[in-house]
Amino acid sequence: MDGDSGYVLTLFLVAFTVTLLVVTALTVDGGRILSGRRAASTTAFAAARLGAQSYTVGESGGVVLDQALIVSRVDAYLTEKGFPDHSVTVVGDVVTVTIQHHVETVLLHLAGVRTKTVHAQGDARPISGITKAGG
Repeated sequence: MDGDSGYVLTLFLVAFTVTLLVVTALTVDGGRILSGRRAASTTAFAAARLGAQSYTVGESGGVVLDQALIVSRVDAYLTEKGFPDHSVTVVGDVVTVTIQHHVETVLLHLAGVRTKTVHAQGDARPISGITKAGG
């Protein structure tokens, strides 16, 4: 019976070690993924706000977005910030920036998961200022 208890203890320790490694990997890499998603989201909103500032005031006093200027400014900003995989759309007066960001894993890499892709989107509208008293 003493020989069997040694095998049971060995199996328990192996199972415990594997479980501990899996939980650690999920914790470490899960935190990295959440941090990457937050960074991409914050940057997407900032880029959309930057794009929404690329407007002129038309003859009627309304805001006119310059789509070419928006795309070039947002592209330059996101490239500088390290987010090359993105898209910029302008529909009406809404500037939408979508970022696709690849987060490299540290411990899940051992299980074959090398990167995790996160997506973030930010929207912004231009505000040209106060046009009348009280508003």
